[in-house]
Amino acid sequence: MTINTNDYQTLKALYNSTSGKRWKNNTGWDFTSETPPDASEVNNWHGVTVVGSRVTETGATMTSIADLEKIPL
Repeated sequence: MTINTNDYQTLKALYNSTSGKRWKNNTGWDFTSETPPDASEVNNWHGVTVVGSRVTETGATMTSIADLEKIPL
């Protein structure tokens, strides 16, 4: 089963907009294909949890984004 297309595009946007290539640990984060990968593959990306075809968590680092109070989430 492939990952949800919207979830994949959102992870890609997050990665690109935060200079993911320079993250301390970007293990597995691969966007060389425009086609969403298998959900089990994305589940192995550092900090990402997938249940079924949906991303359910993006790790402790990502949760700190919610602390930016002036950015509507």
